[in-house]
Formats: sequence, C-alpha cells, structure tokens
Amino acid sequence: MLHDLFKISVWVKDLKYDSSDLLSHCLKLEQKENSDEGSLWGWKSRTLDSSLSCVAALHNKIQTEIDSYSKQLSLPNMKISTSWANVNNFKDFNMLHEHPGSVLSGVYYLSLPEHSGDIHFIHPSDKLSWAGFNKRLSHNHYNSEQWHINAHTGVLFIFPAWCKHYVSPSANRNEKRVSVSFNTIYS
Repeated sequence: MLHDLFKISVWVKDLKYDSSDLLSHCLKLEQKENSDEGSLWGWKSRTLDSSLSCVAALHNKIQTEIDSYSKQLSLPNMKISTSWANVNNFKDFNMLHEHPGSVLSGVYYLSLPEHSGDIHFIHPSDKLSWAGFNKRLSHNHYNSEQWHINAHTGVLFIFPAWCKHYVSPSANRNEKRVSVSFNTIYS
C-alpha cells in the first residue's frame, strides 16, 4: 500500500481578467528601462508600482487566489511583497531558480504565444537519477524529476517559493512572452 509522505502543489487558475492595460504598461517599461538583471535571458523590470491601477487590479485578482491557496495549505494569510514584469523574445528563457525570502511565488501570463516556452517544476530531491529512478517504465508523480505545465495567456500559477523551476527557451520568432511574477510574505 502506498502512503504519500510529501506532496508539492501548484495552484493553477484561469483569471477572467482584461489585462491589456497592464500588458501595454509592461511593454512600454521594456522600451524605456534597462533590464533589472541584464539582458542575457530576456528583460526583467524593477518592482512594479502597485499604486498604478493596472498593477493594483492584477494584484487584487492574485490576492484572492493567494488566499484560497494558502487556506488549502493551512498557512496564515499572505500578501504580495513584490512583483515584476518579464518580457522574453526568441530564444530567451528563465534559468532554474527559486525565490528565497518568500513563502509562495507565482506567475501570471499576460501574453503567451504558441511555442514561447513552458514552465517546468523540478522535484526537490536531486537524487532521483542516481538512485535508479531514471530507469522508469512510465513517468508518474513518484518517479519524475520534473513536470511541465502547459500555460496560456491569462493563466496564473502559484507555488511554494522553494520549488525550483525554469521556463524553457522561446521558439517563437515573432511574438513576445510577457508575464508578471510575484513573491509573498505573511501579512
């Protein structure tokens, strides 16, 4: 009999939200600001100004989902501590990383054209391969080193900040992948 000892969850929600103003704002920022982390892997904004109505509107939508997810996890109330925009062109990607200093983190896709990269979540044990789990008959939640979740414009992902993840390179030569990422702290 299998007993699940540890689980990792990702909150996925299709937001019914017109984010066209925020998309325009992020694309304007990309044109006038240097990337917060250099331009090797795409463009990243500084912290978004939450007093702007387009940013505040998204934060309010996300907060509702943070409240629901944290309740499911039996965690205290949280709030967004910081958010930023990401703009990725052809071949741009987001390296494997986690979000130290945050409880939950997430991403909302303002624009996700076809073939512009999927988000991948990495199993927290880096020992699956050398432990022999690479000789699996089929992939499942017990033996897989990573999972990718197909995303689309308008979808929100929230996940534990310690969960390592990356976004594969964009193969779309004509359209940009634009997202807003965020971190949370206890309120």
